[in-house]
Amino acid sequence: QPILFLISIFQFYKLLKKFEFDILLGNCGGYGSFRSEMAAIIAAHFLRFSNKILLIHHSFTRPILWNNLLKTTNYILRNFVDSFIFVSNAVKNDIKKNTCLLNNSKKISIIHNGIDIKDFSKNNKQLNKVFKKGKGTLKIGMISRVEEYKGHMDLINCYHELPSQIKNKISIYFIGKSSKKFKDKILEKIKKFNLKRIYFTGFLNYESSAIAKQLDLLVSLTKDFEGFGLTLAEALSVKTPVLSTKVGGVIEFLNKKNSTLIDANNKKALDFAIKDFVNNEKKWKKKALIGKREIHKHFNSNIMAKNYYIHFNKFVNNKI
Repeated sequence: QPILFLISIFQFYKLLKKFEFDILLGNCGGYGSFRSEMAAIIAAHFLRFSNKILLIHHSFTRPILWNNLLKTTNYILRNFVDSFIFVSNAVKNDIKKNTCLLNNSKKISIIHNGIDIKDFSKNNKQLNKVFKKGKGTLKIGMISRVEEYKGHMDLINCYHELPSQIKNKISIYFIGKSSKKFKDKILEKIKKFNLKRIYFTGFLNYESSAIAKQLDLLVSLTKDFEGFGLTLAEALSVKTPVLSTKVGGVIEFLNKKNSTLIDANNKKALDFAIKDFVNNEKKWKKKALIGKREIHKHFNSNIMAKNYYIHFNKFVNNKI
């Protein structure tokens, strides 16, 4: 990894010297490894780019190897980055706690993700086909990579323990890519408990908000950290009720008025929430309507774009 990182710096140096950019924006999914946007920023520093911004979406992940070398890279990088953008206060606080990246830096902005508000009033025939298996039941879905820490197994265990009169009213959809190993683990549990109406759709090449509109409830059971929780905001934007664990940046736009929040790994709370949704669907829809109004008003893409513009004018050397 360190060798490939050095090669990346050299490659970006050759690439970037062909251009005269005013701003280089390094877009970082999750910090804590040797990453290409870090290499680009280092290359841009040696090319004397005047405005290098690092945008971080997710939490710090402590590396298994090369920890000391990465710490040294952090020291170097903090002197090369001119300003920082985080998608939530949770991400900023996590990076500040676990790295030296923000030491002495006052050029920081929190810019929440913004939803591109669209009208999905017309039925999508292709998506209708995907979700037709659950016809006549309440469709509960998780839109994410199917991984251990995302909490899919928690929903399976909850579904298994539900009383029959509740279980028969719902269908569950896992929407997203999955590793064969973890999917097989879930399928083994489904077979063991003889569970019905649980579907894996795989990755669906549609906007998340269009997929969420097909659901009666979007569930997010992430066990540790969410940088923002974009899919949750997209679900509310189309009035789909939301049930989520209280992790990371989620609580910066979700609250008890617009959604239902539970502690991570809390089986009793999850069980109660699913039962309450089935028995009081109208109440959940009212919350989703409040959520839609809040997302449209405070977390739309126009507000996000405006905040980026403000950041550039505040911290970029050549004002725009």
